[in-house]
Amino acid sequence: MVQEINQSEVEYGEQLSDHIYRYRSKETGLEMYQEGKWYENSIQIPTPEKIPKR
Repeated sequence: MVQEINQSEVEYGEQLSDHIYRYRSKETGLEMYQEGKWYENSIQIPTPEKIPKR
């Protein structure tokens, strides 16, 4: 469904992904839904204490 909407309704440059994501917690990060299953820690969101200072 996401892919269909991206192709028909969203401009190419505005598309982020054809996957579904959800944010649960700092520990879990973003989870990706694929093939009927949620995958934890699909993408880690850096927290301020993990971002290197310049």
